[in-house]
Amino acid sequence: DWSSDVCSSDLAEDVLERLVDALAEKQPEVSPRREALDRCLEGLPARSRTLVTLRYHDGLSMERIAAALHSTPGSVRVALFRVREALAACIERRLAAEAAR
Repeated sequence: DWSSDVCSSDLAEDVLERLVDALAEKQPEVSPRREALDRCLEGLPARSRTLVTLRYHDGLSMERIAAALHSTPGSVRVALFRVREALAACIERRLAAEAAR
């Protein structure tokens, strides 16, 4: 199972941490939306974080991600679409909760 090979290691955690650090360097002052994104990324399952990292941090194409994960480009596209939807919903919930305080 590719998910256990890729996601069970500390590699995904390390890459996610580097992604957050790299983004923080680009924007020293963290906006509420950015902070919500960081928290939502941390809450993703390892497989989803790996997909986000490979696509948006490493800049890999859908085809290269699929090859690396022994999947298909179509499956990668669908998974990333679902991850983006989940992140957007998570961010909105966090911002709404923060505004209600």
